Amino acid sequence: RFIDYSKNDKVFRFNGITGEIEFGDGVYGTIPDIGELIIAKKYAISKGKKGNVQKGKLTVLRESVNYLDSITNSKASINGDDSDTLDDLKRYAPSVLKTMERAVNIDDYELLSNNFSPFIRKVKCSYINGEVIVLVMTKNIMESKGFINNRLLNDLEEYLKDRSLIGVNPIVVTPNILNINIYLKLKFTVENYTFGAEELRLNLLKNAKSYFDPFNGYNGSGYPLGKDTSKGDLFNIINITNSNFYLNEVRFKKNSSDEFVKRVELAYDQIININDVILE
Repeated sequence: RFIDYSKNDKVFRFNGITGEIEFGDGVYGTIPDIGELIIAKKYAISKGKKGNVQKGKLTVLRESVNYLDSITNSKASINGDDSDTLDDLKRYAPSVLKTMERAVNIDDYELLSNNFSPFIRKVKCSYINGEVIVLVMTKNIMESKGFINNRLLNDLEEYLKDRSLIGVNPIVVTPNILNINIYLKLKFTVENYTFGAEELRLNLLKNAKSYFDPFNGYNGSGYPLGKDTSKGDLFNIINITNSNFYLNEVRFKKNSSDEFVKRVELAYDQIININDVILE
């Protein structure tokens, strides 16, 4: 699908294996007239995600050009993505057979949303106050501080409405990122143990960020959306970091609040970003 383009954009997709060229459908990308002469003046390829480079990253010419002393890329290259693997296809196929492109229950909404765009990484659907709420997370949701292109959200919402039961209008939302500082008091499990306090703090911070990661944290499938954060989570983090310590006390502080709490209660649309770990 050419979901980032309008009906007037002249775009195409070329399949280098089959030799097929795909054009728009009149909604996403224009439909060429029968017999129209089509000339591609410009096209671009990349090595998938390897083609995404930061601004100013390219500085070396692959071959010399007369009178050209140096080069650089003035803009970052983005949106390059790897092609689907066999495992990807195996994951998509059951969802297509299961939903038959219709959304009847919560699982259907999650499957359809996950397959809508390669930029969507995780979806959580909830039924709240009589509304179907679809929470969408893209691969770079933490780096973009919760921002997702409105065009993608609007297109997904329309896509789901077309596949919903009559009278059901799903609402697509983005997560709110809750920044948290963790304050810890630790005790030794062994006597006369020497350690570097700053090194310990940095390792705890790294492991806490990893543990609360919404995609790969917790048990490997991401920290569960809506799961409250408590002392038990920190036991796991400390044990991973250094088994010579045990947890004596833990407090949390949200960046928007001056209040310390012993547990963080999360709303359905909140995900955690660990801003810092402080050893007291």
